[in-house]
Amino acid sequence: MKSNLNKNNFKAIFSGQDSQFILDDIVAVEFPTLTLGITEMPTTAGHVLKRTQGGSITFEPLTIDFMVDAKMDNYFWFVEWIFRNNHPETGIAENVLKQMELQLVDDKENIRRSVWFKNLTPETIPAIRFESGTGDSNYEICSVTLNYDYFSF
Repeated sequence: MKSNLNKNNFKAIFSGQDSQFILDDIVAVEFPTLTLGITEMPTTAGHVLKRTQGGSITFEPLTIDFMVDAKMDNYFWFVEWIFRNNHPETGIAENVLKQMELQLVDDKENIRRSVWFKNLTPETIPAIRFESGTGDSNYEICSVTLNYDYFSF
């Protein structure tokens, strides 16, 4: 029997030389767009633009939305990663994480598919606004945008 994709069960496992971080409070993942590049092909009448086998592929950034935990550990984990990518004293990245396994899991926590993103770097982590009020408390959702060289599955 075929089962359909449950688009709300994800887990991201980030890993590097000697560190690992698991992000399991994911709300949404925007799976990136891929674009096959155009190659200029010479013809007798001039040049023609054509999508060809072996052309370059453009990978759009990956966006992950997650609920920020009460101590903001998962939020500051990404902030720290951005800092480590550009060490202020040396300009050299220190022990940065380089890959992520995105797991699509079913209701019983069985892994249905894994997708590996290679040579990740966080591009954007948004501001979080704090305000006092008498209204209901809402959970803070944060969107992190990540660049990578390629992905495989």
